[in-house]
Amino acid sequence: MELKVFPTVKLHTFELACRLFMNLEDTNRIIKLFNLFNIFLKGVISIALNIPGTKFYHAKKATNTIRELLLIVKQRREAIEQRPNSPPQDLLSHLLLFPDENGKFMSELEIADNILMMIFGGHDTTTVTLTLVMKYLAELPHVYANILQGGALCRKSSWRVVVRRRVPLGDNGLEICKWCLVSKVFLASGGQMACPVG
Repeated sequence: MELKVFPTVKLHTFELACRLFMNLEDTNRIIKLFNLFNIFLKGVISIALNIPGTKFYHAKKATNTIRELLLIVKQRREAIEQRPNSPPQDLLSHLLLFPDENGKFMSELEIADNILMMIFGGHDTTTVTLTLVMKYLAELPHVYANILQGGALCRKSSWRVVVRRRVPLGDNGLEICKWCLVSKVFLASGGQMACPVG
């Protein structure tokens, strides 16, 4: 059986973003948003030809993503007005409840745009990183075995991760091991991070 990692991770990270940013639990709604979002993404990086059949044309049609987000924002605003003492603790509620430094609240369209940009900004980078980590874990069985054993080798070693600052060693050896693995993935794919992982 072959597993297509990238599409699976892509859907999972999108679903996670929807759950974290908007407390969205409806799987069908998340999948609908995911499909619209992917069409929208393809059009963002295409030539702006508004002709039927082009990626740009389909992306303009997929602006239903924004309409769907607006509907989610409106529903949340109504829910908060009905139960003002117990709003969900997520980005959407924060954007609805708290004004900016001038005391001005964002419009529903601005909130939808902010959430869309947060998803856009973090979605592909997270997906690519997780996919590459899985790829390198498959290619480096000794690293995979070490992580399965709870990162024992990581705790015994004196690894230091250098990314603008040193990560202190201590009881967090497994976290350092994971960070080193991600750093190694970035190195192998041309990144600027450094970690002396063997």
